[in-house]
Amino acid sequence: MPDTFDSENPFRPPQPAPESDAAAPRADGPLEWSPFEAFSFAWRALTAQPLVVVAFLVAILVQLPIPTLSFVAQTALGATGDSEYETLGIVLNLMGSVLNIPLAAWMMLGQTRIALDLCRGKRPPLGRLFETSRFVPALLAQLVAQFGGMLIAGAALLVLVGPGAALLAITEGGAVGYLVLIPGVLIFTVLCIYFAVRIAWWFQALVYAETGPIDCFVLAFKQSSGQFGWLFLTYLITFAASIAAFFLGCCPGLFIGLLFTVPFAVGLSMVALMYGFMHRSGELPRLSTPE
Repeated sequence: MPDTFDSENPFRPPQPAPESDAAAPRADGPLEWSPFEAFSFAWRALTAQPLVVVAFLVAILVQLPIPTLSFVAQTALGATGDSEYETLGIVLNLMGSVLNIPLAAWMMLGQTRIALDLCRGKRPPLGRLFETSRFVPALLAQLVAQFGGMLIAGAALLVLVGPGAALLAITEGGAVGYLVLIPGVLIFTVLCIYFAVRIAWWFQALVYAETGPIDCFVLAFKQSSGQFGWLFLTYLITFAASIAAFFLGCCPGLFIGLLFTVPFAVGLSMVALMYGFMHRSGELPRLSTPE
């Protein structure tokens, strides 16, 4: 980044040029990356701007009230032992899950934008989390991901596992039923993991490339071609970081540490995923310059 000089005071040391909002120059094609580089970059980006972790904490807290209240209502109604109250509790819990989808989409949109800002060397303010532009495409994509994924998974479960389950019931636990059921369960599990990993970048595609609610999945699938191993490893590291964040957060006592470690782990994952997607898009992420 070039330095700027004060023409009125030639003895003043050169000052860094102001940050540019423009994206870094793009390469002609995808750039190589690895999860280790991605998480190393994410660690440096978050430790350089620790206050950004507050945004990830707020995103978590915003999504807690509705599912928590609906779960408590279901538990309380279920404890009555009345079948009608139990049914009402289940309905309330389902309604809470559905009502929380717009909040989840909104917060995911904000967190992904913050991750993109961090990968472009910017210093995102907390208000970046609550921006509403492109909320509708994000909500539609969230609905497609949740309900579309449930329908596809249900159909695959019916085709792959259904025959084995039916045969197992007919044979009353016979060996033939297990011979059909177990391979079906294994194939179903492998397919679910494969497609979940292949479209892992769908929110990154929605924000970075400003795609539509369907095109984001198409672009994510395209960009993840040949990247299954790295993306799968990214998820494994994310899982390990989440476990570590939980135990480290519990160490100070009264779970107070979780208020920092859990959102920090979320931030690591978000920045690492954006780092990988930007490389596949031909843009090299960069850290912010010291103030």
